Amino acid sequence: MSVELAPHVDVAAYAIGSLAVEEAEHFECHLRTCGACLDDLAWLSQMIYLLTMGTPEGVS
Repeated sequence: MSVELAPHVDVAAYAIGSLAVEEAEHFECHLRTCGACLDDLAWLSQMIYLLTMGTPEGVS
């Protein structure tokens, strides 16, 4: 059974790579026409990058 989410809900799941291949392909098609999702994806990608950088030494 496949659950299909609304594309606007899929932005975060796509950003972290948790969509199934078919769902990711569907979302990529949606991105071609939705500036809002493209902007959200850009912002989320930056946040994911910053979170994966870790905490600088001396900061707690």
